[in-house]
Amino acid sequence: MSKLFFSRLLAGIFLCLSFNAVFATETSVTMTDAVGTSTTAGEPTQIIVFKGAKQTVPIGVKSLPIIFKVLDEHGMPVTGVTVNFALQRNGSPVAGTGLSKTSTVTDIVGQAVTHVQATTVTGNYTVTAILPSNLSLLTSTTLKIVTTLPSLGNGGGVGADGKPSNTGSLFGGGISINDGEFVKKGAQKLDDKCLIQGVITTDTNDIGKQVDFIVVAAYVIPELNFSTFFMLDEEKGILSWDLDITKLSAFQSNQTLEDKQIINIYEGFFVASGQLLVFYGYRLPNGKVVFNAEQVIDITITE
Repeated sequence: MSKLFFSRLLAGIFLCLSFNAVFATETSVTMTDAVGTSTTAGEPTQIIVFKGAKQTVPIGVKSLPIIFKVLDEHGMPVTGVTVNFALQRNGSPVAGTGLSKTSTVTDIVGQAVTHVQATTVTGNYTVTAILPSNLSLLTSTTLKIVTTLPSLGNGGGVGADGKPSNTGSLFGGGISINDGEFVKKGAQKLDDKCLIQGVITTDTNDIGKQVDFIVVAAYVIPELNFSTFFMLDEEKGILSWDLDITKLSAFQSNQTLEDKQIINIYEGFFVASGQLLVFYGYRLPNGKVVFNAEQVIDITITE
């Protein structure tokens, strides 16, 4: 087969990832996300789930932000409105500290944010947001708490100078195919939907630091001894990578590193067969990169 074939094949995969991936991020929107911000907002008429809906979260890990947004009749964000939150598991109320916040006030872009706290109980959870000033204004989203992701072993560190560096971080992760159990090595067909997810048990020295999350993958056609590396950036773009540690693009930048950090790497479909070997991790302010050096997430894609 020709080099042109492989170029088109890789381009197809890159485009699929670029336009179909759903990347979770903890960054709130800015004023530019609100349409017509020069108009004064009126009274609240609706509340919507803006980000963080339908998450899949491993036990023992706090969810990514669940962001609700309060709007007026013209779709303008409404600030300064109290929003209450409630949590249910399998249809029954969850008492205690199931949520990071049970009440908050909408910010300048009309957002109200909460998290589902880390839990050891699997199941289907529902988070409901309601305006106490108008109980008819409410909305809900669901989360699925699943068993622990497969272990990927010890992390490895590489300094900005390219030299190995020690780390105490541990990595887990895998792929869920068609809402199945997470596995660290899986095979799927082109028409299968997948979710690739990672979780980091962070080195105590790194907890709370501002970091960039990094995602790198090797695309391999084993029978042809062909491989290439690429990385995901914040614009959901696919960039080739020449293995220079200083040229890694951030998948998500300026994130506060949790003691148990979940990273949603990719959700969607693929358009070409082959093998993907997925690496992920974080970059510290000093340029050191910590990643799943011991084991990768290994995905075989067939027609």
